[in-house]
Amino acid sequence: MRTNRSGLKLVSQPEPLAAGQVSTDVVSDDDFRIAAAWRDTLRTFMSASKVILKQASVTPHQYQALLAIRTSDPEHRLTMGELAGALQVRHNSAVTLINKLASRGLVKRMPSQEDRRVVHLLLTPKGEITLRKLVAAHRRELDVVSPVLRDVLP
Repeated sequence: MRTNRSGLKLVSQPEPLAAGQVSTDVVSDDDFRIAAAWRDTLRTFMSASKVILKQASVTPHQYQALLAIRTSDPEHRLTMGELAGALQVRHNSAVTLINKLASRGLVKRMPSQEDRRVVHLLLTPKGEITLRKLVAAHRRELDVVSPVLRDVLP
């Protein structure tokens, strides 16, 4: 079993079924209802997230980058390569993303004291304020969908 950066346990990806192959998994009617309700609730949350981010002129990838930088270990600041890995994007895509965030004054690069080739990423005060507002808005949306999920999930 894998975990994400937040420590949540992730189930490994199931093997796809071959054409004509029937799944041997036992699935109840409740399982179908749970899956449908979960996806509906997730779509509702993601739709609200899209509006929140658009109002702040922040893309979903930028938001993920800001979160990754903010939640990185203060003793070991995030590097560009680590950000690329966390976002599951190529290094050059992470660089482009950080360039845009830096041009808006939300992120800054700090050269490593130990290795001049390494650059650490930090939020600026403006980036911290922006991220706090975004997280607060997302938290309010989570507070709305959480009771629905508690009712749905076993």
